Amino acid sequence: MESDRASTAVDDYLRRLDQALVRVHEPLASQVRDGITEELRSVAPEEALVRIQQLGDPTHIAAEASDDSAALTPGDTGKRGSRAYVAGTVALLSVGGILFPFIGWIAGLIFLWSGSVWRTAEKVVATLSPLVAGGLAFALYWLFTSPPSSAGINPLIPAATFAHWNVLIVGVAVNLGVAVWLLAVGLRRAGR
Repeated sequence: MESDRASTAVDDYLRRLDQALVRVHEPLASQVRDGITEELRSVAPEEALVRIQQLGDPTHIAAEASDDSAALTPGDTGKRGSRAYVAGTVALLSVGGILFPFIGWIAGLIFLWSGSVWRTAEKVVATLSPLVAGGLAFALYWLFTSPPSSAGINPLIPAATFAHWNVLIVGVAVNLGVAVWLLAVGLRRAGR
């Protein structure tokens, strides 16, 4: 009698879990479903009932899995979410442009956008922030070094020939900050 009740409860729980996992990308949805199914079917009936209570509402499990898989695409192999991939991508983004001017940074962006651990908004921020920071540094430099028509050149502000160095330094500093942020986020998610 108790085993029939537990079996019915397990079947009902797994049916609700299947319904909740509809919006989670594969292969993560299958992994979650298979793991919970194996766990519930491998324990004694009374333990299965206790475990169902511990697991909680299937919609919460699916929501958690959906948050983890927000950046995954169907058919993702998982290699683009490994710790080594995260470290390599961040290295290319942060110092790739110094070692291999411009090409290294572009390669880092390709790896970033191909990766599965970062969400789209994080990828956009990482792509645009060095460009925006460098452009803003250049605009501010131009604004403050352009003399009014009646004034001469300010001797306290470096010559315009050094403007590209200011832009480069600001761009690199912002890029390194973004790289540290991407590394922290990527390693945290890759470790799950």
